[in-house]
Amino acid sequence: MEKKESDKFHVILFCEDDLSLLRKNLQNLSKQYQKNYIVHIIADIAAREQFNKEFMEHSTSGGWEVHFVNGLAYENLSLLADVIKTIQDGWICFLKPSDEWMPYHLTAMKDATEQCPGSKFFYSQNVKGSLKCISNPYFDSNQIDYNNVDIKEAISLSQMMIYHTVAQNIFLPALWFDSHSDLMVKLSFMKSFSLQKINRFTCSCKEAERNYNRNYFEQRILTISFAVRNWINDNHALRIKLTSKVYRNSVWLLFVRMKLVSSFMLLNEMMCCIAGLRKGIKGGMVNVD
Repeated sequence: MEKKESDKFHVILFCEDDLSLLRKNLQNLSKQYQKNYIVHIIADIAAREQFNKEFMEHSTSGGWEVHFVNGLAYENLSLLADVIKTIQDGWICFLKPSDEWMPYHLTAMKDATEQCPGSKFFYSQNVKGSLKCISNPYFDSNQIDYNNVDIKEAISLSQMMIYHTVAQNIFLPALWFDSHSDLMVKLSFMKSFSLQKINRFTCSCKEAERNYNRNYFEQRILTISFAVRNWINDNHALRIKLTSKVYRNSVWLLFVRMKLVSSFMLLNEMMCCIAGLRKGIKGGMVNVD
């Protein structure tokens, strides 16, 4: 039977200096029950010589598509966006160096597309994460959008899958993240389609370290602020709701950890930001932040 275009998977892997992580990901990918996939490797140009020395045969034989970029694409997201936009068919999945998929990951994703034919953006569950997702097993109740997104939830790129037509229109900023890059990608994809949560544990994802210092929370606030200004600037009440939520949570977590100076500085920043939003909306200046 001829395979449909929508059955094809494009799996994006990431190559950095430590090639052992790429070897681990490739071995992990080879164990997938679902075999209809194309491998894309985004490699830091600094590792080109090492990569070519070990993987030249595969990259020149047509088995893989290799994209050399100037940096780490899961930290500088504009590099990731450039590669995503070269993919012209099927579904796009990601596997980060520190993560692993269960052998049935792609099979579970394919099953989800058949059960939710209108959805274009999915994510499965992390075996190292919370079990609370199983409390609601119904697909129609597991759609996540800007109104009910959990900004505190730890989610990895490795849990996500998006259809190529949606990916063509995404915009990811040329910002460098050591945390919250996955949240930025999640919010970007949600601009076009709600996120369909799959209640199957198909990934083992290493959560980014939570330092709970001011820099950590400033990156989270920057992520939400970028989304508010660029993707949901037509819903003023939602802009205030999300901005207030991320500030309040950040201030509280700093406060309970006795980082009082940082928490009060952030609280003052929050009050100024929310006041500016409300004043701008009242005066008809919806983009005042």
